[in-house]
Amino acid sequence: MKRFASSILFVTLTGAISLAQETTPRAEVGMNFSYVWQNPGGGASNFNSFGGSGVAVYNLNRVLGVVADLGAYNNPDSANFNPTTFMYLFGPRFNIRKSSRFTPYAQALFGGARVSTSFTDVNGNMFTGVTNGFAAASMSG
Repeated sequence: MKRFASSILFVTLTGAISLAQETTPRAEVGMNFSYVWQNPGGGASNFNSFGGSGVAVYNLNRVLGVVADLGAYNNPDSANFNPTTFMYLFGPRFNIRKSSRFTPYAQALFGGARVSTSFTDVNGNMFTGVTNGFAAASMSG
């Protein structure tokens, strides 16, 4: 009888543990390093920017989540021309949760980008400017 009771207890506990591993986290956060190749157009030359972003995901259920991605990027190559870009993106994330170790996903993010810059000409005059625009990103992992 003791052996039967121990077996039932063992099966119940392992079932509870495996059930606990299948839960979907309510929220997820992350940080990313980013490289952005920028093509401003209008005769201006292309340039590189480096920076990072912070990502927060709120999972509504096992499949659907809502993402907020906030990032900032700067051009470190020139002391004379230093644009800084701040991007704010939001959108849905679709998860395929079949394993607790790896969760493939696809997301489409939409929002805006704010670019501020300063430029010093050869005479030492400083010019500044700020512009806002539409931004979008799609990712899968």
